[in-house]
Amino acid sequence: MDYIKEKIGWDFKNTQYLIVKHKDKDHPHIHIVYNRVSNSGKTISDNFQKQRNVQVAKELTLKHGLYLSPGKERVNRQQLKGEDKIKYELFDAIKAASKKVKNINELKQVLAKQGIVTHLKYKSGTTEAQGISFSKGEYKFKGSEIDRSLSYAKLSQAIEQQQVKPEKSLADQLREVMENAKQQRESQDKTEQTTYLKPEPETHYLRQSLSAGAGLLADLLGNIADDDDSPERKRRKKNEQQQSRGISR
Repeated sequence: MDYIKEKIGWDFKNTQYLIVKHKDKDHPHIHIVYNRVSNSGKTISDNFQKQRNVQVAKELTLKHGLYLSPGKERVNRQQLKGEDKIKYELFDAIKAASKKVKNINELKQVLAKQGIVTHLKYKSGTTEAQGISFSKGEYKFKGSEIDRSLSYAKLSQAIEQQQVKPEKSLADQLREVMENAKQQRESQDKTEQTTYLKPEPETHYLRQSLSAGAGLLADLLGNIADDDDSPERKRRKKNEQQQSRGISR
């Protein structure tokens, strides 16, 4: 207990507290309840309380090899009595029914057949629901008191998502697995049968390019030669041009 007080930071010496041993599960465990108003009338700080509690609980669990509970599904129902028994009966019934309905109204009808009354809380002056409670016999609990997943918002969201993505049957899941395996095998076989060949070089393009280049080079050299002609050659060329024009006339 001194270890818990030191790690969590609770001032047990100056406030009221209660430690209860519980046997509602296969493994025994304890609950600690304390008064956050000290004997001197001051409020005991709860800053980061949740984080500290979780950390200390994990440390003690690992240190002493204790059992770490996975959730309400593993609670030993046969050990429950009174209010706790009814709360877990509501949890089981609501969880099972919510997987078979399309909306909250259908959920109310299914639960009513099991003796469970559903109460909706509406926003002031509107017909918009904002809270939900469940009662059986003399006991009544808010959905979030039974389990956080049973608040109106989370319960409605879970039912809605269930309609968008209906749960596949085992047969459908097996077909999907077999089809994926078949497609993967066919794709692998196709890849192994593919042969990649290096294309033959396109040599005729090279020959055309060289021929065109040679022609351009010859024209260029011809122009250079014309510029360097001697006066005699120029006169001869001029006479040839005049004769040519005379013949054409």
